[in-house]
Amino acid sequence: MTKGKADIFLIQETKFKEFKDHFVSNLWSGSDIGFSYSNSIGASGGLLTLWKGDKLEVVNSFNGEGYLGIKVRWENMWYYVVNVYSSCVLDKKKLLWANLLRLIENFKDGEWIIGGDFNAVKNVNEIRRVLGDNVNRNESRLFVEFIHNSSLVDLPCKGKKFTWYSGDGKSMSRLDWFLISEEVMDRWGVVFGRYDLNVEEGKRCINLYDELLESGNEESNKEVVNRRREASCRFWKDLQIKENMLLQKSRLNWLREGDSNNGFFHKVIKERRRINHIGPILTSRGNLESVGDIKEEVFRHFKDKFKEDELERPLLDGILFNNIGEADSVMLDSPFSEEEIKEVSRRLKRVLGSVVSPCQSAFVPGRKMLEGVVVVANEVVDYARKEG
Repeated sequence: MTKGKADIFLIQETKFKEFKDHFVSNLWSGSDIGFSYSNSIGASGGLLTLWKGDKLEVVNSFNGEGYLGIKVRWENMWYYVVNVYSSCVLDKKKLLWANLLRLIENFKDGEWIIGGDFNAVKNVNEIRRVLGDNVNRNESRLFVEFIHNSSLVDLPCKGKKFTWYSGDGKSMSRLDWFLISEEVMDRWGVVFGRYDLNVEEGKRCINLYDELLESGNEESNKEVVNRRREASCRFWKDLQIKENMLLQKSRLNWLREGDSNNGFFHKVIKERRRINHIGPILTSRGNLESVGDIKEEVFRHFKDKFKEDELERPLLDGILFNNIGEADSVMLDSPFSEEEIKEVSRRLKRVLGSVVSPCQSAFVPGRKMLEGVVVVANEVVDYARKEG
């Protein structure tokens, strides 16, 4: 904070019930420092958001259980910046996630930046404990669903893999998360650039170490192998982070097949966003703009489109079908002899003439193909053509 490179700070678990101006001035030196806070509950919790008044125009603040937000005008754009400190209880986490989703849905006049201690992990790789990496998979699934439903991008943090460590250093987790709007990534344009450079630098280092291994002696190669292994780990980590961010940003399944980050791919991302946007629609009820009205109209349209009209279907009442007599029925139900097993069709031949329509003249014992009405008609037509 003393370096003064940031315009805003989000601080969690302050354990303070209130903050005075002089305390904030000592915490972050500056002539125009604004702040907003929420009280701690006893000796736990508490949130503090600080900003530079000469860089940000804060128009209002809002808070709820587990979050503290401000609406700011920052570099001629509007943003909602939310500071989060979540409870360890799953029901309270679910309530926090639901409240944040409701805020994002209701306030669309600015981009969203949500950061802080969510007290949750997405998978087993983000937690390490002495007694095993046990993860509440249901909680992780719900947390991943929350991030997906928010339409925000999980921004990777620079530095260490874990953000919380136990006192003895044996247990650790990544509990802190930053979620930002896709538009924020487009406007700032720093995230992809940094990881692009990291990936290119990683490839350069690996190639350099490979050349050294080819030309070096056995003793020096040991150190080069260790350096190459470290460079390879950094390279794959940066590449995974970069592609994971692209996956979140694009929502395209074919990224999983290994498509690279190129100009065409970014065009697809922007085109997909444009196609997915639904503006006001004109209907028989007038011009609809709200999300609820548009959803209702779309549902009604497709319901009417696929609804079947009530028509009178043809019935088979009054139609007499050919059937077999009692003797033939008994014959068909009687046990097969060994000879009949080899030629089962013999038994069926006996009753085919009783059940097949007289119009069927082919492939029925006792009937000839040329006796069929259709065949005779075709022969007559063919004869007439030949005679002119």
